[in-house]
Amino acid sequence: MPKPSCALCFTNVEKAGDGIASKAPCKHNFHVGCVIMRLAVDSAVEATAAVRQCCPIYPPKDDKLSVLRSINESLSKLDVTMAKVDTLVADVGKLNTKMDALTENNSKFKAEFLTIKQTVNAVKKDLGTAVENIKAQGSRLEIVEERLSNKSVGLSKTDKAILLRVACQSMAIQLVIMGVSEFTGDGNEDLNEFVPKLTCALDVDLSPADVVRVERMGRLRKRTSSSMVNDHVTSRAIVLELATKVKCDQFIVAKKHHPNLKSSNIDSGYLDSKIYINRRQPIELQKLRNQVLKKCPSLNPRAVWIADAAVYIRKDMDAKPYRVLSISDLSELTL
Repeated sequence: MPKPSCALCFTNVEKAGDGIASKAPCKHNFHVGCVIMRLAVDSAVEATAAVRQCCPIYPPKDDKLSVLRSINESLSKLDVTMAKVDTLVADVGKLNTKMDALTENNSKFKAEFLTIKQTVNAVKKDLGTAVENIKAQGSRLEIVEERLSNKSVGLSKTDKAILLRVACQSMAIQLVIMGVSEFTGDGNEDLNEFVPKLTCALDVDLSPADVVRVERMGRLRKRTSSSMVNDHVTSRAIVLELATKVKCDQFIVAKKHHPNLKSSNIDSGYLDSKIYINRRQPIELQKLRNQVLKKCPSLNPRAVWIADAAVYIRKDMDAKPYRVLSISDLSELTL
C-alpha cells in the first residue's frame, strides 16, 4: 500500500506519528511540521487540533502578498548562504594547499579541515531546508493564485476561520488600554513615560526592551465645550505592543488583581476614570459581536465575548458556549 503524501510539501509521510489526516471530505494528509509552519501554531498538539477542525490546504484569498514576501525573504537568505558556501569552499582549497606543503603539521591541518567540513555540512543542511521552504511556499502561492483567479468562489467558512486565526495571531502581542484620559494642553503627552507608571501600578516586571510601541488609536478629535474637562477630551484608546505574548498575558492577569485601577492612581494629572485592559482583536470580530448583540437584544453583553478567533455566546450559566464565525451562524441557534 503506497504511503500517503503531504498535501503541503508533496513528499511522503514516512512514519504514522509524523503525519496528520484531515477529517474534512478532502481527506488530505500532512506532515506535523508542515502544518505548524502553514498555520503558525506553536506545537504538534495545536497543529493536530487545527487539522481536525478544518483542512489547511486552502489559504486565505488575501494571503498572496504575504506568500510573495516570504518567498523573497527566503531567496535573500539563500543568496547569503550560497556566498558562505563559496567562501568555505575557497577556504577548503587553501587548506588542501597548506596540507601538501606542510606535511609535518599534517594532524593540525586535518583537524582544521574537519572543522570546516562540518561547517560546510551544516550550511548545506540549512541550504536544503531553505530550498524545501521555498518549494512549500511556491506550492502555497500556486494554490492562492488558483483560488484568486476563480472570482466566482467566495470565502468559505473554513477560509474565514483561517483568516481570522491569522489576524488574531498577528495581534497576540498587542493590548488595548481604555480609560486613560488624553491631555491636550500646552504639554505633549509622552506615553513612553506612562507605560512604566502603569507597570508599577500593576506590579508587572517589564523592561524598556519589552515595549515595541505604544500609541493612541485613531485621529485626535477636535475639542468642544461639551467634551473638554480641564484640557482633557474624550480619550482615544492606547495600543501597547510588547515583545512577547507572555508579557501580554502578565498584564491581563495583573489587571484581574487590580479590577478597580483608575488612571488617577497612575498619575494625578489624569482624570479619575477606570482603566480597562484587553487583548486587541480583529475589527471583523468586534463588528460581528456588535451585530450579534444588535440582532439578539435579550442577550447580556457579558454573555457575548471574543476568544480563539471567534465570537462566543452563552445563553445561560449552565449552557455550553456557542461559536459564531458569521451572523448567519445564528440561524442554527435558538435564543
